[in-house]
Amino acid sequence: MTTMVDKKARAGGAGVSRRAARRGARLATRPAIGFGAVTAGLVGAVGASMLTLVHQAREASSTIETAALGAAAVRGLLVDGQPFDWQSLVLNGDGVYLPDGSGPQTTAPAGTRVLGVVGDSLSIGFGCITVDELPGVRMARGAAASLHRPVRLVTVGIAGSTTAELTGQVKRVLAEMPDAVVVTVGANDVLHRCTPRHAARELRTIVEELRARGVGVVVATCPDLGVVLPIGQPLRRIVGAWSRDLAKKQERVVTAAGGAPVALARLVSPAFYGHPDLFYVDHFHPSGQGYAKATAAILPAVIDALR
Repeated sequence: MTTMVDKKARAGGAGVSRRAARRGARLATRPAIGFGAVTAGLVGAVGASMLTLVHQAREASSTIETAALGAAAVRGLLVDGQPFDWQSLVLNGDGVYLPDGSGPQTTAPAGTRVLGVVGDSLSIGFGCITVDELPGVRMARGAAASLHRPVRLVTVGIAGSTTAELTGQVKRVLAEMPDAVVVTVGANDVLHRCTPRHAARELRTIVEELRARGVGVVVATCPDLGVVLPIGQPLRRIVGAWSRDLAKKQERVVTAAGGAPVALARLVSPAFYGHPDLFYVDHFHPSGQGYAKATAAILPAVIDALR
Protein backbone atom coordinates (compact mmCIF):
# COMPACT_ATOMS: atom_id res chain seq x y z
CA MET A 1 0.00 0.00 0.00
CA THR A 2 3.03 2.26 0.23
CA THR A 3 2.66 5.23 -2.08
CA MET A 4 6.00 7.05 -2.07
CA VAL A 5 6.74 9.72 -4.66
CA ASP A 6 9.82 9.44 -6.84
CA LYS A 7 11.27 12.91 -6.52
CA LYS A 8 13.73 14.90 -4.49
CA ALA A 9 12.77 15.32 -0.85
CA ARG A 10 11.68 18.91 -0.50
CA ALA A 11 13.35 19.50 2.84
CA GLY A 12 16.81 18.25 2.02
CA GLY A 13 17.12 18.17 -1.74
CA ALA A 14 18.35 14.55 -1.78
CA GLY A 15 16.81 12.16 -4.32
CA VAL A 16 15.64 8.64 -3.60
CA SER A 17 14.17 6.22 -6.10
CA ARG A 18 10.62 4.95 -5.80
CA ARG A 19 11.78 1.37 -5.27
CA ALA A 20 14.44 2.39 -2.75
CA ALA A 21 12.01 4.52 -0.79
CA ARG A 22 9.48 1.73 -0.63
CA ARG A 23 11.99 -0.77 0.66
CA GLY A 24 13.44 1.67 3.13
CA ALA A 25 10.11 2.80 4.50
CA ARG A 26 9.08 -0.66 5.64
CA LEU A 27 10.87 -0.44 8.96
CA ALA A 28 9.92 2.93 10.40
CA THR A 29 6.52 3.30 8.78
CA ARG A 30 5.34 -0.26 9.00
CA PRO A 31 2.51 0.79 11.35
CA ALA A 32 1.16 3.13 8.66
CA ILE A 33 1.32 0.43 5.99
CA GLY A 34 -0.96 -1.70 8.17
CA PHE A 35 -3.89 0.71 8.03
CA GLY A 36 -5.34 -1.08 5.02
CA ALA A 37 -5.40 -4.42 6.79
CA VAL A 38 -7.49 -3.18 9.67
CA THR A 39 -10.36 -2.13 7.42
CA ALA A 40 -11.30 -5.64 6.32
CA GLY A 41 -12.94 -6.86 9.53
CA LEU A 42 -14.40 -3.59 10.77
CA VAL A 43 -16.28 -1.94 7.93
CA GLY A 44 -19.66 -2.93 9.26
CA ALA A 45 -18.92 -1.41 12.64
CA VAL A 46 -19.32 2.13 11.34
CA GLY A 47 -21.43 1.54 8.25
CA ALA A 48 -18.83 3.12 6.00
CA SER A 49 -17.91 1.83 2.59
CA MET A 50 -14.75 -0.21 2.11
CA LEU A 51 -13.69 2.22 -0.59
CA THR A 52 -13.75 5.15 1.84
CA LEU A 53 -11.71 3.33 4.47
CA VAL A 54 -9.14 2.06 2.00
CA HIS A 55 -8.73 5.57 0.62
CA GLN A 56 -8.17 6.93 4.12
CA ALA A 57 -5.66 4.18 4.86
CA ARG A 58 -3.67 4.98 1.73
CA GLU A 59 -3.78 8.68 2.43
CA ALA A 60 -2.54 8.20 6.00
CA SER A 61 0.25 5.90 4.86
CA SER A 62 1.43 8.35 2.23
CA THR A 63 1.33 11.32 4.60
CA ILE A 64 3.27 9.57 7.36
CA GLU A 65 5.87 8.02 5.07
CA THR A 66 6.50 11.22 3.12
CA ALA A 67 6.96 13.22 6.33
CA ALA A 68 9.38 10.65 7.71
CA LEU A 69 11.44 10.69 4.52
CA GLY A 70 11.48 14.48 4.63
CA ALA A 71 12.90 14.35 8.15
CA ALA A 72 15.63 11.99 6.95
CA ALA A 73 16.46 14.38 4.13
CA VAL A 74 16.82 17.27 6.55
CA ARG A 75 19.39 15.26 8.46
CA GLY A 76 21.28 14.47 5.26
CA LEU A 77 20.63 10.75 5.49
CA LEU A 78 19.21 10.12 2.02
CA VAL A 79 21.52 8.84 -0.70
CA ASP A 80 20.29 9.11 -4.28
CA GLY A 81 19.31 5.73 -5.71
CA GLN A 82 20.01 3.83 -2.49
CA PRO A 83 17.49 2.16 -0.17
CA PHE A 84 17.26 4.19 3.00
CA ASP A 85 18.06 2.43 6.27
CA TRP A 86 15.56 3.76 8.78
CA GLN A 87 17.67 2.36 11.62
CA SER A 88 20.02 5.26 10.95
CA LEU A 89 17.36 7.47 12.55
CA VAL A 90 17.33 5.34 15.70
CA LEU A 91 19.62 6.59 18.46
CA ASN A 92 21.50 4.32 20.85
CA GLY A 93 21.61 5.34 24.50
CA ASP A 94 22.52 1.99 26.03
CA GLY A 95 25.04 1.91 28.84
CA VAL A 96 25.37 2.48 32.57
CA TYR A 97 23.72 5.50 34.18
CA LEU A 98 24.81 6.68 37.61
CA PRO A 99 22.72 8.20 40.43
CA ASP A 100 24.34 11.60 39.89
CA GLY A 101 22.81 11.77 36.42
CA SER A 102 25.97 11.00 34.48
CA GLY A 103 26.29 8.35 31.80
CA PRO A 104 26.16 6.36 29.77
CA GLN A 105 29.41 4.64 30.61
CA THR A 106 30.63 1.15 29.74
CA THR A 107 31.77 0.06 33.21
CA ALA A 108 29.11 -1.31 35.55
CA PRO A 109 29.95 -0.74 39.23
CA ALA A 110 28.96 -3.26 41.89
CA GLY A 111 25.25 -3.24 42.62
CA THR A 112 24.24 -2.10 39.13
CA ARG A 113 20.66 -2.92 38.18
CA VAL A 114 19.92 -4.00 34.61
CA LEU A 115 16.91 -2.56 32.81
CA GLY A 116 15.85 -4.15 29.52
CA VAL A 117 13.50 -2.55 26.99
CA VAL A 118 11.70 -4.58 24.34
CA GLY A 119 8.88 -3.83 21.93
CA ASP A 120 7.98 -1.67 18.95
CA SER A 121 9.07 1.77 17.76
CA LEU A 122 8.09 3.31 21.10
CA SER A 123 10.65 1.13 22.87
CA ILE A 124 13.51 2.51 20.77
CA GLY A 125 12.29 6.09 20.82
CA PHE A 126 11.73 6.49 17.09
CA GLY A 127 11.18 10.20 16.61
CA CYS A 128 13.68 11.35 19.25
CA ILE A 129 16.33 13.77 18.02
CA THR A 130 18.83 13.45 20.89
CA VAL A 131 19.93 10.54 23.07
CA ASP A 132 18.70 12.35 26.19
CA GLU A 133 15.14 12.23 24.81
CA LEU A 134 15.07 8.43 24.48
CA PRO A 135 12.50 6.79 26.76
CA GLY A 136 14.99 4.13 27.87
CA VAL A 137 17.54 6.77 28.82
CA ARG A 138 14.95 8.77 30.74
CA MET A 139 13.86 5.64 32.60
CA ALA A 140 17.42 4.52 33.40
CA ARG A 141 18.44 7.96 34.66
CA GLY A 142 15.26 8.38 36.68
CA ALA A 143 15.56 4.94 38.25
CA ALA A 144 19.25 5.41 39.07
CA ALA A 145 18.52 8.69 40.83
CA SER A 146 15.58 7.25 42.77
CA LEU A 147 17.28 4.00 43.79
CA HIS A 148 20.69 5.62 44.44
CA ARG A 149 22.41 2.93 42.47
CA PRO A 150 23.65 2.52 38.87
CA VAL A 151 21.28 1.25 36.18
CA ARG A 152 22.47 -0.38 32.95
CA LEU A 153 20.14 0.12 29.99
CA VAL A 154 19.77 -2.61 27.35
CA THR A 155 17.44 -1.83 24.43
CA VAL A 156 16.49 -4.55 21.94
CA GLY A 157 13.21 -3.23 20.52
CA ILE A 158 12.49 -3.18 16.79
CA ALA A 159 10.21 -0.71 15.00
CA GLY A 160 7.06 -2.30 13.62
CA SER A 161 7.01 -5.25 16.00
CA THR A 162 3.78 -6.99 16.90
CA THR A 163 3.36 -9.01 20.09
CA ALA A 164 3.97 -12.23 18.18
CA GLU A 165 7.36 -10.90 17.10
CA LEU A 166 8.69 -10.23 20.60
CA THR A 167 9.94 -13.77 21.25
CA GLY A 168 13.36 -13.13 19.76
CA GLN A 169 13.67 -9.84 21.61
CA VAL A 170 12.87 -11.53 24.90
CA LYS A 171 15.57 -14.14 24.31
CA ARG A 172 18.13 -11.43 23.60
CA VAL A 173 17.26 -9.38 26.64
CA LEU A 174 17.27 -12.41 28.95
CA ALA A 175 20.86 -13.07 27.90
CA GLU A 176 21.72 -9.76 29.62
CA MET A 177 20.28 -11.03 32.93
CA PRO A 178 17.93 -8.09 33.49
CA ASP A 179 16.40 -7.20 36.83
CA ALA A 180 13.42 -5.63 35.09
CA VAL A 181 12.09 -5.37 31.53
CA VAL A 182 9.83 -2.73 30.03
CA VAL A 183 7.58 -3.88 27.17
CA THR A 184 5.88 -1.45 24.78
CA VAL A 185 3.58 -3.15 22.30
CA GLY A 186 0.10 -3.06 20.81
CA ALA A 187 -0.21 -0.45 18.05
CA ASN A 188 1.09 -2.77 15.34
CA ASP A 189 -1.22 -5.57 16.48
CA VAL A 190 -4.14 -3.21 15.85
CA LEU A 191 -2.87 -1.97 12.51
CA HIS A 192 -2.13 -5.50 11.27
CA ARG A 193 -5.52 -6.79 12.35
CA CYS A 194 -4.40 -9.17 15.08
CA THR A 195 -7.43 -9.66 17.32
CA PRO A 196 -7.13 -8.08 20.79
CA ARG A 197 -7.84 -11.41 22.48
CA HIS A 198 -5.07 -13.20 20.57
CA ALA A 199 -2.54 -10.39 21.06
CA ALA A 200 -3.32 -10.23 24.77
CA ARG A 201 -2.88 -14.00 25.10
CA GLU A 202 0.54 -13.78 23.46
CA LEU A 203 1.50 -10.93 25.77
CA ARG A 204 0.54 -12.95 28.81
CA THR A 205 2.89 -15.75 27.69
CA ILE A 206 5.74 -13.25 27.40
CA VAL A 207 5.11 -11.76 30.84
CA GLU A 208 4.85 -15.21 32.40
CA GLU A 209 8.17 -16.25 30.87
CA LEU A 210 9.95 -13.17 32.20
CA ARG A 211 8.38 -13.50 35.65
CA ALA A 212 9.36 -17.17 35.79
CA ARG A 213 12.99 -15.99 35.44
CA GLY A 214 12.55 -13.63 38.38
CA VAL A 215 12.43 -10.54 36.16
CA GLY A 216 10.21 -7.60 37.06
CA VAL A 217 7.95 -6.68 34.15
CA VAL A 218 6.38 -3.34 33.23
CA VAL A 219 4.11 -3.23 30.19
CA ALA A 220 3.18 0.07 28.55
CA THR A 221 -0.11 -1.00 27.01
CA CYS A 222 -1.39 0.06 23.60
CA PRO A 223 -1.81 3.82 23.15
CA ASP A 224 -5.05 5.24 21.83
CA LEU A 225 -4.62 5.50 18.06
CA GLY A 226 -7.70 7.68 17.90
CA VAL A 227 -5.48 10.71 18.59
CA VAL A 228 -3.46 10.23 15.38
CA LEU A 229 -4.87 12.96 13.14
CA PRO A 230 -3.39 11.80 9.78
CA ILE A 231 -5.84 8.89 9.99
CA GLY A 232 -9.10 10.19 8.57
CA GLN A 233 -12.54 9.55 9.97
CA PRO A 234 -14.22 7.10 10.24
CA LEU A 235 -11.05 4.95 10.09
CA ARG A 236 -9.56 6.82 13.05
CA ARG A 237 -12.62 6.02 15.13
CA ILE A 238 -12.26 2.35 14.24
CA VAL A 239 -8.58 1.99 15.09
CA GLY A 240 -9.12 4.09 18.22
CA ALA A 241 -11.80 1.74 19.51
CA TRP A 242 -9.74 -1.33 18.62
CA SER A 243 -6.64 0.04 20.35
CA ARG A 244 -8.54 0.88 23.53
CA ASP A 245 -10.08 -2.59 23.59
CA LEU A 246 -6.65 -4.18 23.22
CA ALA A 247 -5.24 -1.96 25.98
CA LYS A 248 -7.92 -3.11 28.41
CA LYS A 249 -7.25 -6.77 27.63
CA GLN A 250 -3.49 -6.22 27.93
CA GLU A 251 -3.96 -4.62 31.33
CA ARG A 252 -5.91 -7.62 32.61
CA VAL A 253 -3.51 -10.30 31.39
CA VAL A 254 -0.39 -8.43 32.52
CA THR A 255 -1.80 -8.07 36.01
CA ALA A 256 -2.82 -11.74 36.09
CA ALA A 257 0.68 -12.79 35.01
CA GLY A 258 2.37 -10.81 37.75
CA GLY A 259 3.48 -7.78 35.74
CA ALA A 260 2.73 -4.08 36.15
CA PRO A 261 0.63 -2.53 33.37
CA VAL A 262 0.81 1.18 32.56
CA ALA A 263 -2.28 2.29 30.64
CA LEU A 264 -0.93 4.73 28.04
CA ALA A 265 -4.34 5.05 26.36
CA ARG A 266 -5.83 6.36 29.59
CA LEU A 267 -2.88 8.14 31.23
CA VAL A 268 -0.98 9.62 28.28
CA SER A 269 -2.85 9.56 24.95
CA PRO A 270 -5.48 12.20 25.85
CA ALA A 271 -2.68 14.77 26.30
CA PHE A 272 -1.65 14.26 22.65
CA TYR A 273 -4.96 15.27 21.13
CA GLY A 274 -4.67 18.73 19.65
CA HIS A 275 -0.99 19.07 20.62
CA PRO A 276 1.16 18.60 17.50
CA ASP A 277 4.31 19.42 19.48
CA LEU A 278 3.98 16.05 21.18
CA PHE A 279 4.27 14.26 17.82
CA TYR A 280 7.29 13.68 15.59
CA VAL A 281 7.19 15.28 12.13
CA ASP A 282 5.33 12.24 10.78
CA HIS A 283 2.45 13.02 13.18
CA PHE A 284 2.37 9.33 14.14
CA HIS A 285 5.29 8.68 16.49
CA PRO A 286 5.85 10.83 19.59
CA SER A 287 8.36 13.66 19.65
CA GLY A 288 10.94 14.01 22.42
CA GLN A 289 8.33 15.93 24.42
CA GLY A 290 5.78 13.21 23.76
CA TYR A 291 8.14 10.52 24.99
CA ALA A 292 8.78 12.58 28.12
CA LYS A 293 5.07 12.42 28.98
CA ALA A 294 4.97 8.66 28.37
CA THR A 295 8.12 8.06 30.40
CA ALA A 296 6.75 10.07 33.33
CA ALA A 297 3.81 7.66 33.46
CA ILE A 298 5.97 4.54 33.16
CA LEU A 299 8.87 5.47 35.47
CA PRO A 300 7.22 4.82 38.87
CA ALA A 301 6.46 1.22 37.84
CA VAL A 302 10.02 0.79 36.54
CA ILE A 303 11.47 1.95 39.86
CA ASP A 304 9.26 -0.50 41.75
CA ALA A 305 10.25 -3.33 39.40
CA LEU A 306 13.98 -2.64 39.80
CA ARG A 307 13.65 -2.68 43.58
